[in-house]
Amino acid sequence: MAEHKERGLKQLPDGRWQWSFKDRCGRYHRYVARTKGEARQYLEKARTAVREGRFMDRRREIKATFEDACKRFLKWGKTNLSDSTRSMDETFVKRWKSSPHFKDKALDRITPADVEAYKADQRAKVGPRQTDYILSRLRRLYSLSIKTWELCEKNPVSGGKVKFFNVKARRDRYVTPEEEVLLLEHAEARLRTAIVFSIHTGLRQDELVSLAWSEVNLKVGRFGEVKVRGEVAKDREDRHIPLSATARAILDSLPKPIRQDNRVFAFLGSSRGNVNRMWYEALEASKLNQDAARPQRVTWHTLRHTFASRLVMAGVDLATVQKLMGHSNITTTMRYAHLARPHVEDSVLVLDPKLQFSCNRSEQASGDQAP
Repeated sequence: MAEHKERGLKQLPDGRWQWSFKDRCGRYHRYVARTKGEARQYLEKARTAVREGRFMDRRREIKATFEDACKRFLKWGKTNLSDSTRSMDETFVKRWKSSPHFKDKALDRITPADVEAYKADQRAKVGPRQTDYILSRLRRLYSLSIKTWELCEKNPVSGGKVKFFNVKARRDRYVTPEEEVLLLEHAEARLRTAIVFSIHTGLRQDELVSLAWSEVNLKVGRFGEVKVRGEVAKDREDRHIPLSATARAILDSLPKPIRQDNRVFAFLGSSRGNVNRMWYEALEASKLNQDAARPQRVTWHTLRHTFASRLVMAGVDLATVQKLMGHSNITTTMRYAHLARPHVEDSVLVLDPKLQFSCNRSEQASGDQAP
C-alpha cells in the first residue's frame, strides 16, 4: 500500500525531507530537514506562526547590505575559486563597492536599472567581453546570496533583466617569431626568461608566478616536465607539461633553491602587479600594440595562444594540444584548427598510392589494358 503523502512534505533523492508552506503574501518557502518527523515539526510551527501573524521571512528580516554580500562573496571565493579568479573578484568587488549605483544600498534595493547604469560606466572603460565577465561575477554574487546565504529573493542581473553584449569573436592573436624578438629586446632581463618559458609551456600568468620547484621534475621524459596544481589551474585539475629543450635550459640556468617549496620565478617579485608593470613597460617600448585594435593587442595571455598556435602549425594534433593547454572541452581547442590547414591538406597525400592501386584494379576488372 502506497504511503499517504502529507501536504507540504516531500522526500528528496538524497533521503532528506523538504518542508514547504505559503505565507500570507502568497510567497512559498522551502526548507530541508534530515528526517520526516523533524520536517513535520518545523512545518507545523511555521504554519502556526503564519496563522497567528508571527511569521517573518528571515531573508526580509536580515535586510543585508550589498557590502555584507561582497564580504561573504570574497570569503566564499577563498575556499571555492582558483587564485586567479579570486584575485579578479577582489578587483571587481572594489569597483562595485565604490560605484554610486551600489554604494551604501541594501542588497535587495539594487535594481536592474542600477546594474544597467553600472554596465554603461564599465563599458566606457573596458571592452564588451570584459564588461560581460564583470556582470557575470555580479550575477554569481546574487545567486549565492539567494540560494546559499538567503540574504535576498531577487537577482537583478539574471533572467534577461540586464542585456549582456555576448561577443562571439574570440581573441586569436599570437606572437610571430619576429614580434617575439622585438618584445624580448625591450623587456627587462628577468622578464625575458618568464616570457620565453611561457611561450614554451603555455602557462597562464598565475600558473607561472606560483610555480614551485617541487612541481618541477627533470628526471622524466627527454627534458623533464612541470606540474600545474589543480588549485591554481582554471579547470581545477592537475596537468603535466613536458619541457622543450629551451624551457629545460631556462630552468638549468636558474639558481637552485634551498627549499623545494620556493617559487621558480621568485626573482620576478611577490605579486602579479610587479610582473604586469614590467610587462606593460616592455609592450610600450616595443610599440607592438601601437594603433592596434583591441582584439589584436598583445597581452600576457597572448603568450599562451602562441604556445598552442605553434604546436598546431607544427602538426601536433588537437587532442594533444587540448591536454597540454588543460582545456576541459575540445571546442575551446578547435579555435586553433584553422592553423593546421596546410598540414591537414598535405595529410590526404598518403592516400595517393592506394588510390592509384584502386583505379588500376577497376580498369582491369572492366577489361581495359593497363598501360
